[in-house]
Amino acid sequence: MSAKNRCMSLAAAVGVLGAALTAARMAEPTDSGAPGPRAVPEPASPAPAPTARPLSFDYGDGALTESIDTPRAGICYPLAGPGAAAATAFRNNSELRAQLQPSPGCGGSPGPVLDPGQSLEDSPPSAGVVFTVTTGRAPDG
Repeated sequence: MSAKNRCMSLAAAVGVLGAALTAARMAEPTDSGAPGPRAVPEPASPAPAPTARPLSFDYGDGALTESIDTPRAGICYPLAGPGAAAATAFRNNSELRAQLQPSPGCGGSPGPVLDPGQSLEDSPPSAGVVFTVTTGRAPDG
C-alpha cells in the first residue's frame, strides 16, 4: 500500500469514527428520555456584584442629613459651619475609628469614640470629628 493510500485510508477512518460518535451522541436519550441531540448546558454567568457602598460617616442635628464620604485618618472634619447647629446624631460606616470633637477645629476635650459600624443618637453636640486607624494590637505599656 502506498503512502498516499495510507493517508487516504487514515482520513477515511477518522471520518467514519467521527460520524459514528456523532450518531451515538444523537441516539442517547435527552433529558426528556427521547433520543435526539443533547443540549450542552451553558456555564452560568456570575451574579452581578452588589454595588459597593462608599465608606462614610453620617451625621446631623437629630437626623442623619450630612455625610463625609471616604474619610481619611488624621484629618479634622468640621461638622458644623458658622451659625449652623452642631451634630447630635452619628453613624460610622467607615473603616476608621471616629473621635467626636466639641469644636469645628477639633480643639478642646475630645468627646465619644465611634468604632466602625457604631451609631450614636441624642448625643451632646459635636462640631468636629477626627478619624484614626483601628488596630488589633494592645496599647504599648
